[in-house]
Amino acid sequence: MYRKDRKKGRGGLMAFISVLLLSKKVKLLRTFKFIEVLPIEVRIYNKDVLIIAVCGPPKVSGKDYHTQLEDKLCSLCIWAELQKQNIVIAGDLTLKRLSDQRESKILKDIEDIYGLECLIKDPTRITKNSSTFLDVLLT
Repeated sequence: MYRKDRKKGRGGLMAFISVLLLSKKVKLLRTFKFIEVLPIEVRIYNKDVLIIAVCGPPKVSGKDYHTQLEDKLCSLCIWAELQKQNIVIAGDLTLKRLSDQRESKILKDIEDIYGLECLIKDPTRITKNSSTFLDVLLT
C-alpha cells in the first residue's frame, strides 16, 4: 500500500499494488502544490511502468484555475516521459471530459500532445439529471 495524505483536512491518495509485483514509490524532484501526485514504479511482464495517481484540487476556484491545472498536468507529463516509456495516469482531476467547455479541451490536448489514450469511455458520475466524466485513466 502506498499513500500520500493531505496535510490539511481529510483525503489524499492511496494505491494498492499486488505483492506479486515489484514496486516502489518514486520521488518527485519538485512538488506539485496545485494537484496531488503519487508516482509508483511497477514491474509488469518485464517492463517498468510508471503509474501516477493524481487528484485535482477539491474545490475549483480562481479565474486562472484551468491555466494552472493545464500547466501542472503538462509539467507532470513531461517529467513522467523522462522517467519511463510506459506511463499510466489515473485519478480524479475534477474535469468534465465530456463537456464542450475548456476543461474538456485540456484533457484532450494532453492526450494528443503526450500520446496518451483515455481508457474510460463512459461517464463515471451519473445522477438523475446529468452524467459527467470526472475520473481518468490515461495510458
